[in-house]
Amino acid sequence: MRKRSFTLFILIVLALAGCSSGSRLIFEDEDIKIKLTAFQVKEDYTEYEIEVKNDGKVEVRNLNFYLSFPVITTSGTSENPFKLEGRTGRDRPVVLSPGEKTIYTFKAPIQKVFGDSKLLNFNQPFVDLNGTILYKKKEIPFSKGMGLGLVEDSDKESSSQ
Repeated sequence: MRKRSFTLFILIVLALAGCSSGSRLIFEDEDIKIKLTAFQVKEDYTEYEIEVKNDGKVEVRNLNFYLSFPVITTSGTSENPFKLEGRTGRDRPVVLSPGEKTIYTFKAPIQKVFGDSKLLNFNQPFVDLNGTILYKKKEIPFSKGMGLGLVEDSDKESSSQ
């Protein structure tokens, strides 16, 4: 009887241990890669093409991508509340499955709107990607922001060629 009870106990423990999900899918914002792919200054506007890639194992949804030029202050810079929204060739809402990528395009009429303003930092725009992930049937929001040193980097590239 004891042997049977002990065997039954071991089988129950093994069954419960086997049912636990050790391979949970975890979202890390580092899995979302943001990379400048093109930067062109044109007569009427400046165009930015930025690639967003999902290197993670979780689908990201409802993506919105914004670009802004930081306001120059006496102590550095501060966030600019005015943002440009990026456009992509995908239907809305934008969804990226694991391994997928998309290109966002921004057309910024800098000269037309701001002229020769020294109040904004056009050399290092800020980008902000926000969206959601699905976790246990709930949409969980996330956001990833970063600065881009576009003009300085592109000047280095063009001077080295």
